[in-house]
Amino acid sequence: MAANSVNALRDSLDRDGCAFGQVSRERLDNVAQDIKSIESKLSFVAGSVVLQLVSFVLAVMIFLLNHAK
Repeated sequence: MAANSVNALRDSLDRDGCAFGQVSRERLDNVAQDIKSIESKLSFVAGSVVLQLVSFVLAVMIFLLNHAK
């Protein structure tokens, strides 16, 4: 959703055609790159957490199977 609003704002700045619009567009490009970087880092952290939770559940299941005698 953030990319859609960035693209909409970029289009409106292109229609303005002023120097302020060009500077703002360059800043928007930097913000869009920062957003992509943050999203990739967040997805990595979320994937790591999910992997740890799945590993924990499997370890508990194996423990219970070995001690269920």
